[in-house]
This record gives sequence, structure tokens and C-alpha cells, in this order.
Amino acid sequence: MGAREDGRNLQAQQLTIKQTATGYWVVQQGAVHLAGAMTREAAEAERDLVTQLRTRSVRRVPADRSQASRRQGAARTASSLPGV
Repeated sequence: MGAREDGRNLQAQQLTIKQTATGYWVVQQGAVHLAGAMTREAAEAERDLVTQLRTRSVRRVPADRSQASRRQGAARTASSLPGV
């Protein structure tokens, strides 16, 4: 089972905070920059926010999928109307 298939493994790669050559602070997951800030303290707050949003999105995946399919169905219905 891959990391994408198991929600608990999504956070296996740790979020790190690093300072760039220009003095900007970035939150990274591996080589991917997820957020940035002017101070280390602000970058730490961004890391906490990303972590909270991640756990929230893992919990809400089933509801999001059903809403997305409803929206797609509504878009198909609207596009089939004349003049739309």
C-alpha cells in the first residue's frame, strides 16, 4: 500500500523550516516549498497551519468527494440547457 493510499502515511515526510539565501524562511516537505514568511516565528506558525489543514483535509475527504460530484452533475445539467 502506497503513502497516498493510507492517510496516516501522508505526513510521513516531515515539514522543515529553512532560511533561503535571501533571508526568507520557507516551510518545506522534501524539496517542495509549501509556505513562506519573513521571520522564523511566522514560518513556524505557517508550518502549524499547514499541519492543521492537512489533518483536517484527511478527515473531510469523503464529504468533499460527494460535494464535488454534485457540483460536476450540476455543471453538466446547466451546460445542457439552451443558451448556456
